[in-house]
Amino acid sequence: MASSAAVESVRIDVNDLKERLEAGEAVTILDVRGTEPWEQSTAKIQGALRLDPYHFHIDPSWPKDRLTVAYCDCPSDATSARIALQLQDAGFRHVHALRGGWEAWRTVNGPVERK
Repeated sequence: MASSAAVESVRIDVNDLKERLEAGEAVTILDVRGTEPWEQSTAKIQGALRLDPYHFHIDPSWPKDRLTVAYCDCPSDATSARIALQLQDAGFRHVHALRGGWEAWRTVNGPVERK
């Protein structure tokens, strides 16, 4: 089990991610919301790849040196933090969980697209 300090260190603020996207930075965004929240939603963060958080497989085409951000909709960002730590263990250097997840992204009016 990862320490709370290790988990906190992998989080990124929604405003930081939004600014990076607006600046044109290349980012791999992973939507790891659970099945029910995913099915009930009509949208996702623009450009996000959908991943089942319980049957998670790393795509070998994902660049390990690119900013990678996972987001979920669970309390304390637990699922996205778990995925971020797994990606770090697999050699990804710039991976984060989105602090506040999907709801925080919607609050700052981050770009979304229909699923």
